Amino acid sequence: KTIVFPLAHYWFALPVPAILRVIRFDEGMAAEMARNGFVMLDGQPLSTVDLRSRLFADPTNPSPQLAQLPSASSSPEVSLADATVPCLLTIQANRGKNWALRVDHLPELLELPLSCVHPISSTAPPNIRAIAHHMAILSSQSSHYLAHRPIFLMDLTTIHPHSQVV
Repeated sequence: KTIVFPLAHYWFALPVPAILRVIRFDEGMAAEMARNGFVMLDGQPLSTVDLRSRLFADPTNPSPQLAQLPSASSSPEVSLADATVPCLLTIQANRGKNWALRVDHLPELLELPLSCVHPISSTAPPNIRAIAHHMAILSSQSSHYLAHRPIFLMDLTTIHPHSQVV
């Protein structure tokens, strides 16, 4: 099982065992993260990664290269991820140095069959290849609204040095 979340009209996935908690991201956390690069959670400092700024030079405007990736037309079906609820995903790390990944939407649970997972093409934009080496595309037989959309399987070790491989 994975959790999936959208960012700039594309979908990313993380393995469920890597996620310790999903926390609503509030204005206080945003200010603390901007000032310090970390947030205080349960009395402990937690280093954070803002995936949007990591992927795009201008976080308000995805790069033209990324916009060239194939994506399916919008589905009328509504999901939890349609609601913009910024969250912090607390990630399990080596040697007790957990960290958090800031995402723009509440993530969803999704089973990704191994048969739909493929290596990312060398023609994919470098900013995507820097954080994901595989992608999944649900089969046309799937009734899930993400069928035919690329879901990039993130490699946490490329995002944060203390990540575990799960």
